[in-house]
Amino acid sequence: MTGVAAATRAATPTSAEPAAPRSRRPLRPARIVLYVFLTVVALGWLAPMLLAVYASLRPYQETAQYGYFSWPRELSLDYYQQAWSGAEMPRYFRNTFFITVPAVLLTLFFASFVAFALARFKIPGRRTLLVVFTAGNLLPPQVM
Repeated sequence: MTGVAAATRAATPTSAEPAAPRSRRPLRPARIVLYVFLTVVALGWLAPMLLAVYASLRPYQETAQYGYFSWPRELSLDYYQQAWSGAEMPRYFRNTFFITVPAVLLTLFFASFVAFALARFKIPGRRTLLVVFTAGNLLPPQVM
């Protein structure tokens, strides 16, 4: 190798060099309390839903005899099959699909125009409009 090629190769950085390790901040007691609180709240929200799913997989006679929190003797999807066939669920799913898909696509289409205008043009009160639109997406129409 010539001296120029060796100097050029030595000057170029290689990607094989490890990056400097990031230092982790120590866990403060306030952060631990926050994590514990958020975990308890999440479990509090999930527990009723999980209990409902668990109860739906057990026969009613077993739940009535042994209680909701007993160990299951039999789990089945019979109640889901009865609901699917007895209540004409495929028809309702199809109707919901034909209503929600166009509604979501149209909402996204028109919202993109508003987002472009709020991002590109100096409109007076655009931050207020952004907050109003965001709040409108967070609240269901029945509440508004």
